Amino acid sequence: MKYVENYMQKDIVTFSPHDSLYDIANIFQEKDISLSPVINGNNIVGIISISDIIKFLELKLPKTEEIIKDSHSILFTIIAFLRNKINMNIEMKKILNSMVMDFMNKDIVSIEPNKTLFEASDIMEKNNISKLLVIENEKLKGIISQKNILKAMLE
Repeated sequence: MKYVENYMQKDIVTFSPHDSLYDIANIFQEKDISLSPVINGNNIVGIISISDIIKFLELKLPKTEEIIKDSHSILFTIIAFLRNKINMNIEMKKILNSMVMDFMNKDIVSIEPNKTLFEASDIMEKNNISKLLVIENEKLKGIISQKNILKAMLE
């Protein structure tokens, strides 16, 4: 049998609920990661992923249709777009300073390290996710991903 503890990633980047979207996005890109636990003190309070960031941005950024909805000519469309671009830059600065706690996922799906890779795969499939936090006695031990499981199965 192959167990989660033998194939999980143990070197994990974590964030505080007070970290900014800007910092997280930079670290995700720099470290080539797509999901991280959010820790407050010794407690796991959520998970932040690239999907969470994209959903948050989609909610907060004005849509192109909104920018040009009242414009009746090309000139007015251009003026509206430029005016809204300035407003959008101001809004983007606010958004980038948003804290993790404003958009993290609080529904934590996890597994214990002594469970099998098949059990991990089952949980991922049932929850339509590709990574699980590995938690033992309320302490974060690692992350197991579908990629880790596939690699283990090919050994």
